[in-house]
Amino acid sequence: MEVSVCQSWGVASARHTSGCIVCPLQQHVSSVEQEFDVPLGPSVVRWCARTKRRVLQFQAHSDLITCMKMSPDRQYIVTTSYSGELKLWSGEGWRCECDTQAPMPQQHHLAWRLDSNGFVIVGNGFRSSIAMYSLLTKHTTVKLQLLWQIMAKNVNTKGNASEFDSAKVTNTGRDYLYSDAFTMAEINPSSNVFAVKEKENGSFSIHLFSNEGESLKEVDINEKSVSLLSTFNTKVDAYGMVVQGGIVLIISGEDLKIRTRFRAGYTSRSCVWDGEHLVLPSDSGKLVWWSMFGERLFEAAVDVTGYVVHLQLSLNGRALWVCGFSRLSYVEIDKNSDGTVRKLNISSCVHCHDIACCGVAFSDRGGWLCAGDLAGGVWAIQGTSTDVTHKISVEASVRCLVWFGVTHVLIGCLDGRVVRWRVGEEEAVDEVCRLEGSVIIMRWNQDKTLLAVGSSTGVLTIFSALEINCGLVPATSFTAHPPQLGNKDMRFGQLSKQAEIWSLCWSPSANLIATCSEDQTTKIWNVRNWSCQATLRGHTMAVTGVDWKQSNFCGSILATCSDDRTIRVVDGNSFKLMRTLSTKDLYGWHTLTYITLHLEWVPPSTTPPSKRLLLTCTTQHGYVVIWDVESAERTLCRRIHCGSIEGLAANAESGTLATVGADCVVHLFRLQ
Repeated sequence: MEVSVCQSWGVASARHTSGCIVCPLQQHVSSVEQEFDVPLGPSVVRWCARTKRRVLQFQAHSDLITCMKMSPDRQYIVTTSYSGELKLWSGEGWRCECDTQAPMPQQHHLAWRLDSNGFVIVGNGFRSSIAMYSLLTKHTTVKLQLLWQIMAKNVNTKGNASEFDSAKVTNTGRDYLYSDAFTMAEINPSSNVFAVKEKENGSFSIHLFSNEGESLKEVDINEKSVSLLSTFNTKVDAYGMVVQGGIVLIISGEDLKIRTRFRAGYTSRSCVWDGEHLVLPSDSGKLVWWSMFGERLFEAAVDVTGYVVHLQLSLNGRALWVCGFSRLSYVEIDKNSDGTVRKLNISSCVHCHDIACCGVAFSDRGGWLCAGDLAGGVWAIQGTSTDVTHKISVEASVRCLVWFGVTHVLIGCLDGRVVRWRVGEEEAVDEVCRLEGSVIIMRWNQDKTLLAVGSSTGVLTIFSALEINCGLVPATSFTAHPPQLGNKDMRFGQLSKQAEIWSLCWSPSANLIATCSEDQTTKIWNVRNWSCQATLRGHTMAVTGVDWKQSNFCGSILATCSDDRTIRVVDGNSFKLMRTLSTKDLYGWHTLTYITLHLEWVPPSTTPPSKRLLLTCTTQHGYVVIWDVESAERTLCRRIHCGSIEGLAANAESGTLATVGADCVVHLFRLQ
């Protein structure tokens, strides 16, 4: 099973080594440089600065693209994905020349040789390592050859993937306390690899490896954290490195000597050389030009919220592409005769959600999709349109959404309001009610006559459609999960065990409601008299998601997910535990955020006797994980967001899933 992206909405999933100016080999005109290719989840999109629209989009990988870089001669582009997919593309036209599986996943840094004949990739994970590739060209074909691989735990041993122990790593769920790891690597003019390594004790060292993978030199640096490494500057024969505290080191790429050290006073996530000057964006959205001796030459604010995650200088040095978490700006540079910057002009800016997305919902027949964000923005999108069809702001952080009929959306806000919006009319917004605490979750019953709302105070409120339409006070509202005062929970720093209702759902027959809470329980409520019919225990941390479905294969199934990284699948009639699933084998610290049960989608041309029941769960570090409920087989595990997934919805009509993330991106995809 794989992810087939139907559409994505957002600006980019760019990082320091992911993005390339479009400049076809046959055209060297300044107007062409106003187009920019960036990753967006598993896809590549091309933005035009002039029109502020996408002019190209295609799915390049099966999961999140982590690196995307064009060769110095602009003949090729290399892309990598989080799962280790490695692809070589033509520099013009995005034709895939070849692809392979890298010897390590979690690739996060890529650098080309200056002669464009090879590149190095850096991977994190259980076996953090550096791998060097060369390009083998024969007639009209080109292939990738793995020359060597060096693992961070043993820098004096080189080899290739097959020579290293490939035994399965048993993950305890505590592997985020990993040992030695390479963080960055670049290639100098002598084709030697300059690498940065973080040691298990938290200290850092820089290494120089030959083109053949031999260790030439190692130098410990007295810095607690290295956050950024620039490309090699041939004019000054050095790299720029940013370390903790906003300290910038200018280091020789041949002998690893620190030539200058100065304090910028802030930490950057990307940088670029402009001649002999290092451009370092500040954490407040300013671009600052520094001399290699620490002189602050020029600074100006650009239209980017928060951190700048990618910078790209145009070939003529007269413009910059500046990419933030949610904005992409084309900045023209006005220079003096000596090459210093006089002023900046932001000629174009593309932006979508300005802050983390939260909440997503399909309309009844799946023709519309709505998504919210923590700045109060709400989108409504028709079908798979590239552009957002309608949008409004409710002036409060959005947590959840549900459709109300075919024309309205109900919006649950963290300020306690439930707001109704008539889609297509920006002014048609009215307040339905205001609850104590924050609105966390809303779910309709099957015939859309009753709406269940869970709050941060542990209160469950039931609205009828009539009460919503007429603005009446709901007849049913009670504390389903009272606060449990006690000792401080050191895992999250809570003052006590709170009672937020993180999720809820109706039973298939709509006579029961399941609510799950921070108190580590899931409770089953009888709709007839609102008595608690059962309390399900077993999770050791907050229960963050619950869903309940009926299928021909499995009968009635109730599933819950938790911050403890487990999923408990229980019989929906007896509430006896059937099995426990887990994501503890996934690398890196995470929790589970959302869960949904849905039937397998099959093309209309096929008529299987019965569809499988699938369980989809999302994580705090961007994964979508899917199991076959009957067999407990994991059928998909892909990272598609850069940050936490903060909304999940399934549409039975179209067989699509939608996710929204803290990376300000919305994905619509189908499982193939």
